[in-house]
Amino acid sequence: VFVSGSLYIGSDGEFGEETSVEPLATATAPGVIGRLFEAYGTRAFALIDGDFSLILSDPKSNSVYLVVDKLGCNDIYIRTKDDSLLFASDPAELIDSDGAFDPVTTAFLLGHQGFVPAPFTISPEVKSIGRARFARIDSIAGGLRCDIQTYWSPKSCWTLPSVASSDRK
Repeated sequence: VFVSGSLYIGSDGEFGEETSVEPLATATAPGVIGRLFEAYGTRAFALIDGDFSLILSDPKSNSVYLVVDKLGCNDIYIRTKDDSLLFASDPAELIDSDGAFDPVTTAFLLGHQGFVPAPFTISPEVKSIGRARFARIDSIAGGLRCDIQTYWSPKSCWTLPSVASSDRK
């Protein structure tokens, strides 16, 4: 497990009103996350909170997982090139110097003051994994398969009080 960012562990994967959250030290994070993955598989990703991205290698399934935090603060960008899958924390690192811009996404970027929603990027060759998602990368028959899945979403049954009803002290 390789971890970047600041991490917290939740008492459950719901992150509702009853969830407790504890800081997870960077030094111990790889071991803790590895054990959670062994116990819960990809459901373990929902227990992690914070501003992070992580890479997890699973030797049992011969898979690699690229995981992005719930808000997408530390997104991971991917691109297939020849027989390889490239990934980076900055989409510009994956764009060739003579690469073309995606005109629709570039217009969105300019019109919305620098915001581009996942999975789009300014290059048609590069995609982002996006918030609360992971990419599972498998080697199959001499090639690579990349499957992106969501591991968490907010629950519609949450009771969210208004600011006016909060108890400010």
